[in-house]
Amino acid sequence: MHRSFVLSVAALMLPLASLLAQANPGAIKARNDCRLAAQIVRTGQPATKAEWAWDMIHACPEAGDASSAALDRLRSDGDTAHFTPVIRVAFNVRDGKLFATALNVAGDGSASPTAREASFIVLVSQITEDQIATFDGISRATAISVCPLNTVNDRGVPTLQSPLPPGAAASAGRVASSVVDDPDAPEPVRVAADCIRQAIRQRSLGQP
Repeated sequence: MHRSFVLSVAALMLPLASLLAQANPGAIKARNDCRLAAQIVRTGQPATKAEWAWDMIHACPEAGDASSAALDRLRSDGDTAHFTPVIRVAFNVRDGKLFATALNVAGDGSASPTAREASFIVLVSQITEDQIATFDGISRATAISVCPLNTVNDRGVPTLQSPLPPGAAASAGRVASSVVDDPDAPEPVRVAADCIRQAIRQRSLGQP
């Protein structure tokens, strides 16, 4: 191929890219914003942009993947406020990777109790259509009572970003049962695990 032909093609491509950018600047800005938001959500840095990033990520195709990374990053964290944005994404987005990370953290005895509670709350949103669990509800229950699930009638349909694994609800149920029956697990974690069992009993399940 002649060098002059290569240069001609390159010369044609540059103005075409410029025209595309001018034709749809909103879409390009949204894509760039999503990439930046996903990076901040995954890493937590810069902290000054975290609120913006979490607000932005809901509309992004990276929401599930980035929130999964955030949950894994927070595995040892004990501040419920740090998990609230992840829980909000889980309410609006259904994602196989987020589900898998939540399942892993929920069953991890070395993770912080708060991270495990948050993970069970995420799992409830992932496997049900209209049930939610909250830190507040879990804190007011005991291991001998049942998890106070709440029904949400106006949730809408969560955005599916990647499918949950086959038998997702059953997998969550097995992890939950092992935690509920673990006398060494902190009481709030056992209550949170019972949220999964209650959700399954109520048969308010989404896609398996």
